[in-house]
Amino acid sequence: MTACIVTYKSAERDDQRPWGMWETTGVGHLDDGLAYCDKIITVNPGCELSIQKHEFRQEDWRITEGEAIVFLGDTPDQLKAYPLKTGDKIHIPLGKWHRIRNNGAKPMRFKERQTGIYLDEKDILRYPTEKDPRTTDEAAMQRIRAAVTELGLAWPG
Repeated sequence: MTACIVTYKSAERDDQRPWGMWETTGVGHLDDGLAYCDKIITVNPGCELSIQKHEFRQEDWRITEGEAIVFLGDTPDQLKAYPLKTGDKIHIPLGKWHRIRNNGAKPMRFKERQTGIYLDEKDILRYPTEKDPRTTDEAAMQRIRAAVTELGLAWPG
C-alpha cells in the first residue's frame, strides 16, 4: 500500500476562521499505516464550527481549556449533544456528522488528532444551515477522491 497522505504542514495555522483559529502541532505516519495531524483549535465565545463530516479521516478531541458541547450523529438533523469540560475526550468516527460549540464566555481550546488515509483541510462535507450557510468545496473533494483512487489508498485491515 502507498503511504497515506498528509497535506498539512507542521506549525501551519489559520486564524481567519469565522469561529476562531487552528494550528498544527505535528504531522506524520502511524505504525498502522494511517497518517496523523495534530492540531490545537480555539473556538471563540458563543461560536461553533459547521455541521460536517469527513470521508477520509476520523478525529479524537480532548478539551484543554473551557467547556464545549459536541454534537454527533448519523444524520445532520439527529445529532446528540455531549457536554464536555476540560480534560474530557470524545472520538469522532469516520463519516459521522459532528460540530462543536463554545457556550462559554472565554475561548475554548481542544486538541484534535486526525487519523486517516488522506488528511487535507478540504476533506469537509458541510451541511449548510441558516446560521452557517457555507457548503462543501465540491471541486476540492473531487480532487481528493481522485487522488485516493489513483494511489489505491484504503483503511488498514
